[in-house]
Amino acid sequence: MHLKFYEAGQKYGAYDCFQCRSQRSLTPLTGSLVRIGPNDLVTSDPDLMKRMLGVRTKYTRSDWYNAMRLDPRHDNVLSTRDDAVHTRLRSQMAGGVDLYGLLTIATKYSGKEVVELEAKIDESVLRLMSMIDTYASQDKRFDFGLKAQYFTLDVISDLAFGKPFGDLASDSDVYDYIHTTEQSMPNIVVAAVLPSLLHVLSWPLLRRLMPSENDATGFGRLIRMAKEIAGERFGPSKKTRQDMLGSFVAHGLTQKEASSEILMQILAGSDTTATAIRATLLHLITNPR
Repeated sequence: MHLKFYEAGQKYGAYDCFQCRSQRSLTPLTGSLVRIGPNDLVTSDPDLMKRMLGVRTKYTRSDWYNAMRLDPRHDNVLSTRDDAVHTRLRSQMAGGVDLYGLLTIATKYSGKEVVELEAKIDESVLRLMSMIDTYASQDKRFDFGLKAQYFTLDVISDLAFGKPFGDLASDSDVYDYIHTTEQSMPNIVVAAVLPSLLHVLSWPLLRRLMPSENDATGFGRLIRMAKEIAGERFGPSKKTRQDMLGSFVAHGLTQKEASSEILMQILAGSDTTATAIRATLLHLITNPR
């Protein structure tokens, strides 16, 4: 149904946590598919989403996906809009591990080429349990929401690159990842809703406003870290490991592609999983049996 007088500000001004609520409230009144802009629809129909995102879908990716380009200069498996390139990347990355949580719509990882997958996860579980015991013995407040993300960051980094970040061991956000993503995510959301902004920022005079590996802080620092990790797997002194990144490289990903996928690995493998853990625990403690 076309909402003739839907306020433009809902799209162009309301970038807070209530925007999704206001849009969601429309579907019970007008049906499962609502037009909220000239080229924008909102749906509450999961079957429609499955059909749109299916393997043989006839739908093509819009410029919304450009905002998923975590390194502004290179695409990843989620942001790639070319169907042929997307299919190739999915095929090359199929030997990794299914830790992309909600982003399995982008690719599917089997884990067949990751050595000691379960043992690595168990090690991080033991570190988390040890941290809980330490806090309990000292009668200190334990922020499970934050520690859950320490846990998932250590797990995904261990499986992806062969070594955990060390967040649980140090009880800190070692690479300042959590703070950086919390600051950057609103910008990513705005870029997704208004993709023309990314086009403007790609102009030579404005390109310096985008994150760069030369930045000392922010997302640029994460881009530099990703490039350093990828650089270790290429060249005459390259390291060969049986982890997710090693699988990607073995199946033909270039150094630039590997660097872009590292950022997506961390984001999709940690944030979505931490959210699932938090939600599960919240459900358990608020629904006693």
